[in-house]
Amino acid sequence: MSQQQVARASPAITPVGTIWRRRSLIWQLASRDVESRYRASVLGVLWAVALPVAMFGVYLLVFTTVLRARWETPAGNSTEVALFIFSGLILFTLFSETVNRAPYLITEAPHFVKKVVFPLEILPVVALVSAMLPLAVGTIILFAAMLATATAVPWTAVYFPLLAVPIALLALGCSWLLSAMAVYLQDLRHVVGVLVTMLLFLTPIFYPSAVLPAELRWVHDWSPIAWAIETSKDVLFWGQAIDWREYGLVLCASALAAWLGYRFFMASKRGFADVM
Repeated sequence: MSQQQVARASPAITPVGTIWRRRSLIWQLASRDVESRYRASVLGVLWAVALPVAMFGVYLLVFTTVLRARWETPAGNSTEVALFIFSGLILFTLFSETVNRAPYLITEAPHFVKKVVFPLEILPVVALVSAMLPLAVGTIILFAAMLATATAVPWTAVYFPLLAVPIALLALGCSWLLSAMAVYLQDLRHVVGVLVTMLLFLTPIFYPSAVLPAELRWVHDWSPIAWAIETSKDVLFWGQAIDWREYGLVLCASALAAWLGYRFFMASKRGFADVM
């Protein structure tokens, strides 16, 4: 596809085309990003396994012994409660890892901004691809823990990776939006982390959604993340398949958020060099 054809392409498919055309560069930058995280550490990439395992142990202790979280689980034991919490955190981490980095993606890469030919719009995609490593490792640890604790794994568990798709699209849209805004409003660096933490505790990860007060139900009802995390319990522990109608609606909403974030980024990036 020529540059003129790309420019004339429908805006609705532009993000997909951009990612596909730059897939090799995205993979290269994401690989370098992951490598740089563990380069100077003794354990290296093994930290990607050690940290989730350690956190699972912390959740098992805190939420089943200290706080005594009350979940209705198939077997009704404390180990399953920890698995419930861990499965939700795996999905939420994909969002938080991507969005928390958004305010720094452009502001800390002035060398890319000054390169006219460099596609700045792929940097949020690189952050998302990097965040997929904790997702993949966490999923493996989750299933290993389920097998090790003799927790029944229903066949519907194969749907679990699909639940990460709407979260990934929403995270990408937020990352495009916030990374562009942060160039002009650097206060976002101090705000985004707080907002993500608030969303973490307003999402039914550590407690059932039924305990949310009525005035906060809208956060749950309008959040693709909350829907995905609640559905993950159904497919992983209760043996219930995904409601495909709901999945389609959530997927469309997340895709719309991604597209809007992309369009905002592309409209804003013309002034990046002037500000930086």
